[in-house]
Amino acid sequence: MFANLKDDTSIEEILKNHDLKSLLYQFSVKQLAEENIIFLDEYHQIKNFIETKDEDLQNDLRIKLNGLFSNFIEDSSQYALNIPDATKTDALKRWKEQTTKETPLSAIFSILDETYKHVRDLLKTSSILPFAQELKQATKNAIKVVIIGAGFCGTLVARLLDKYKAFQVVLIDRKPVFESTPYSIMAMVDPDLQEKILLPLDNLLKNGVFIQGHVTKLRSNSVDVNGTNIPFDYLVLGMGSSYKSGIKAQNWSVNYRKKNYLESFEKIKEAKKILIVGGGTGMSMFTT
Repeated sequence: MFANLKDDTSIEEILKNHDLKSLLYQFSVKQLAEENIIFLDEYHQIKNFIETKDEDLQNDLRIKLNGLFSNFIEDSSQYALNIPDATKTDALKRWKEQTTKETPLSAIFSILDETYKHVRDLLKTSSILPFAQELKQATKNAIKVVIIGAGFCGTLVARLLDKYKAFQVVLIDRKPVFESTPYSIMAMVDPDLQEKILLPLDNLLKNGVFIQGHVTKLRSNSVDVNGTNIPFDYLVLGMGSSYKSGIKAQNWSVNYRKKNYLESFEKIKEAKKILIVGGGTGMSMFTT
């Protein structure tokens, strides 16, 4: 799964990868000063939007920038970085003397250039190599479990196994969200429920990985997804069932699904008579 991770992979490349970044955070707690990772992560997040023209976003970034100085540069902070005194003194002086409400964000951001270079170089020489080696070893030794289908069964198994380091979980589904089918019926008469029954899958696992895609080939020890071969020790098939009705969406776009709920709601609202066949989930729809 992390075949592209090399011993000389840069910190920037790791921070751009959600899964690698999550693992690096875990590694930093036991192997290095985690404030270094937090600083670089927040630095990159600000950098991605530093040229924005949106005033609200500019205000948010200004607050975040000030937070970088107060949280990581000032000596009184519990997250103060271990950087040379000259770098720290210069950064604090320029921040306090040159920063006003009118100062461009890019100018404030540039004050952190030397701090960033020092922390990046520190991690490059002392941390990335052992991190890459530990990750590869852990990946090699872990029991690889591939789960196809992120319905009730698939997500339950994924979350249970994800708690244990002995397992390396890969969850695969064509949809980017978990959708509660019983509640989807209720959402047809109460569109406000849609936000509660659509759970983003990319945030479901802390240690495992979610892949949105379609399995194109199944072998005895691996599957092909989105052109990538993923090996496994165990395979869980949890694709569920399909209905002729539109209760289970065939289009996997979240926006499309939400529009589908609203369309059903409008049709039901305009109907003069409604026939419900079945007293299970049908009663839930009737009483909503």
